[in-house]
Amino acid sequence: MEINDLFRQGSQNSGEDEKKSSPQIKRITFNSNLDSLPLVYAIQHHLMDHDYEIDTKRVQENIASFREGKAEISLLPSITYAQGVGDWKIVPEICIASDGRSGNMALFFKEDISRLHSVAVDSHALTASTLLQIILREKFESEPKLDKLDIDHQRDLSGYDAVLRVGDQALQHRQNNPHFLDLSEEWHDLTGLPFVHAFWAGHEMALNENDVQKLIDAFTLSKNQKNQWISNYCKNNELNEERAKNHLQNDIYYTFGKNEMSGLKEFFRYAFFFGMIEHIPDLHFL
Repeated sequence: MEINDLFRQGSQNSGEDEKKSSPQIKRITFNSNLDSLPLVYAIQHHLMDHDYEIDTKRVQENIASFREGKAEISLLPSITYAQGVGDWKIVPEICIASDGRSGNMALFFKEDISRLHSVAVDSHALTASTLLQIILREKFESEPKLDKLDIDHQRDLSGYDAVLRVGDQALQHRQNNPHFLDLSEEWHDLTGLPFVHAFWAGHEMALNENDVQKLIDAFTLSKNQKNQWISNYCKNNELNEERAKNHLQNDIYYTFGKNEMSGLKEFFRYAFFFGMIEHIPDLHFL
């Protein structure tokens, strides 16, 4: 073999090695709503350097993408983690939580809660629908029929005794409908613990310390930019700006500490007791 061929082969091998060692572009999924914006805004609007491919489809589609391995990182509804396959790691320090009233999970009802027969439930409200069943059974000894639907403002739901609304819809509906049960508040009354609505998780072989730091930095950046994005978000989503600010200031917080872990574990224990999940998962943090 001639010397030039040796150099050519070495150059080709070097190129192959570079391809192998080059960072893989990771897909990150989340549902973009008022509560998630402090976690995702900086990523979504590229206020920081990152190489994530962003996917913001509806909750069920995001979860399916994450479960199938098409996305490496996802902002997961809490109950989804308990239904996972065992190789998911939780990002520490940050989550979406409430300690008492949250405003983002509300059961709007017509009559006495104990007399409910039929409840319309948003099909994307996975964690909230689980919590609703726990609250109704444990506190009100009630087991109404739950119909999972795509709920929007135009849909006629007058035939139901109650409607479970979550996220921005719950906040919007509260403005003109005073008769509702705040599920997070009921949870705190039942357990004395905070409720964890959602948190970042990633596949064990994909999530690393660099991702964790980026997600924590994104929260800091997004929070610092709140006054710039909240006004536009409220206008585009028909939310009262002052109430939205008050909600983010007083109803929701983003610390994932020992109390939040205790609340999450208790939620899983109740869900298991009532047969809503098959096992009580350990919390595996990166």
